[in-house]
Amino acid sequence: MIDQQEEQETDFELLPVRMVVQYTFCPRLFYLEWVDGEFRHNRFTLDGKKVHKSRDRESTEIDSEKEVLKTTSVYLSSHNEKLTGRIDLLEESGERVVPVEIKRGKAPPDEPWLDHKVQLCAYALLLEDNGYVR
Repeated sequence: MIDQQEEQETDFELLPVRMVVQYTFCPRLFYLEWVDGEFRHNRFTLDGKKVHKSRDRESTEIDSEKEVLKTTSVYLSSHNEKLTGRIDLLEESGERVVPVEIKRGKAPPDEPWLDHKVQLCAYALLLEDNGYVR
């Protein structure tokens, strides 16, 4: 079943970015989770939940060596884009803003997985609609 935090993020007017990613990965799984509300944890989701629990508090630090402001767990919503999501890490340097999604496992050798690219694009839409410079 969907846990309480996930349930709070479920607003049928706004689609969580994680559901856009889920649809890209597997439309059937998206339907089962979003429409039917069926979700069952497995060892990977439980491990991810544990890891994210420590990261889900917004915090900011300055990397003075690289002159980058790093903010973790940035939650954004956009009624224009009909999206909502939590960015693992946002790196800001001058006018440049880069969303960073922290993943487990090895990346493909040639380019990121399609669903990972879609996730970063959705975050870019959220950032733009919330006034971050492109």
